[in-house]
Amino acid sequence: MDRLTRQQRHALLLGFGGLLLIVSGLKFVLQWDSLVTQPFQLQDEPALLFFTLEEPCECMQGIVLSAESQIENWPESARAFLPLYRIDFERQKRFASDHGIYRAPCLAIVNEDGEIIYQ
Repeated sequence: MDRLTRQQRHALLLGFGGLLLIVSGLKFVLQWDSLVTQPFQLQDEPALLFFTLEEPCECMQGIVLSAESQIENWPESARAFLPLYRIDFERQKRFASDHGIYRAPCLAIVNEDGEIIYQ
C-alpha cells in the first residue's frame, strides 16, 4: 500500500485548504448582493405586498411560478385601488420578518401605517 510522504500530505492539506477558501469566498460573493440591498420602504398608503422568491429551489418552483402567473393575470380593475409591490423574500428577509412573513410566496395587505391587515 502506497503511503503519502510528508511533503505530499502537506501539499494535499494546502490544496484542500485553498479549495475551502475559494468555495467560502464564492459563497460570500454570491450573497454580497443581499447583504448590501437597500431595505424596502413602504409609502404611507395601503398596499398589496407580494413576497416571492427570485430563484426558488426546484421543489418550490412550480408554486412560485403559479403564484406569479396569478398575480400577472389579475385584471387592472381588480387592484386599481391598491399599489402592488413585488418583494424578493430572500433579499428583504428583515422587512419580511418584521411583518410576520416567514415563507414565500405570500400575499399580504398593509394599511397606511404599514401594519398587515390581511395575509
